[in-house]
Amino acid sequence: MGDWPNVIVEGNKLVPATPNMLAYPGFISPVGGWKLEISPATPFTTGGWQGNETIFSMKNASTDNPGVNGALANMLANTTIGGRGIIRISPVVYNLPEFLCNDSRRNMMNVIGTGATANYLTSKYIDPTTSTDPAPLIRYAEVLLTLAEAEGRQNGVTTRALQLLNEVRNRALPGGPGNFTTPPALTYTAANFANTNAFVAAVLKERRIEFIAEGKRWGDIHRNATDANFTTGGIPAKVGIGASTFAMYSCGSGSATYTTPVGAFPYADHRFIWPIPLSETQTNTNYAQNPGY
Repeated sequence: MGDWPNVIVEGNKLVPATPNMLAYPGFISPVGGWKLEISPATPFTTGGWQGNETIFSMKNASTDNPGVNGALANMLANTTIGGRGIIRISPVVYNLPEFLCNDSRRNMMNVIGTGATANYLTSKYIDPTTSTDPAPLIRYAEVLLTLAEAEGRQNGVTTRALQLLNEVRNRALPGGPGNFTTPPALTYTAANFANTNAFVAAVLKERRIEFIAEGKRWGDIHRNATDANFTTGGIPAKVGIGASTFAMYSCGSGSATYTTPVGAFPYADHRFIWPIPLSETQTNTNYAQNPGY
C-alpha cells in the first residue's frame, strides 16, 4: 500500500524511540519484550516458536507436521542430516556485495556435494527426521527492517533509520553484536548512501540476506513490482533449480560467474499470478479462472 506514515505509527508501538547504545540488543519491544537474539542462528536452534525474537511462527510437531513434501527441513536441509536438499541458496544472493564475507549468517549455510557440482543449502532448519521445525512468519528482525524501510522512504536517511538497519546487520558482523561494538568501517552511516533510494535499496538487500529461506523474497518482489525506484520489472531471471555449481559462489572477490537461464517474467505476464486450482473451480463453478490459464 505504500502507507509509510502508518507503518511508522504501528512500528513505533513495538520499537523504542531510541536504542540503548551501551548494551545489545539496543531495541527491546515495550510490548512482548521482543528483541534480537545475540546470534542470528539462535531463533532456529532454540525451538524457534518460543524464542525472544520470534513474534509469530507456525508450530510443527512430530505428531502434526507438514510431511515430507511440505516440511521446511525436509525440502531445504542437507542430505547429510536426512534432508532432501532440493532448494539451494541462489548464487544471486550469495554474491551480493552487501553480503560481506565475514558475515556470520554465512555460517548458516552448508555445502552439499563435492567438487564442481557442490553448492550451498540453508542450515536454518534442523529436524528433517520428524519435521518439528516451526515455519517462521514474523521475527523481530523483520519489524526492525520494515520500520527502517518506512522511515527511510518517509523521512530520508535519518539517525533512526540507520540505527534500525544497523541493529539487524551489525549483529552478524565482526565485533558485534550491536552497532556500538562493530568496527566503524563496517557500520552504515549516512555517508554510505548517495540518497534515500540508495538507503532503501540497502534495506531491501538486507531483507534478502537476513531472511534467506524464510519465504520473504516473493513478497518483496510483488510489492515493489510497480515501484519505479525499486521494481524488478516482475519476476527476475534465475539460475534455476539444480543448475548452480560451486564456481558460481564467491563472496567479495567478484570472481564468480553465472548465468540466469530461467528467464524473467514481466509484471504484465499472466504467470505473475498463479492459476486458481482445478479442485477449487470444479467445486465452485462460480469461480472465474485467472486470465491466461
